[in-house]
Amino acid sequence: MGLKKVHGQVEVEATPQILGMVNKVHHLVKVENL
Repeated sequence: MGLKKVHGQVEVEATPQILGMVNKVHHLVKVENL
């Protein structure tokens, strides 16, 4: 996903691969649709 540090932000396309990664760590990250 490209996250490097605590409080880092990344903007990526919502592909099935990225959504799967987010699903695995949903308790650690905050997701916003732009």
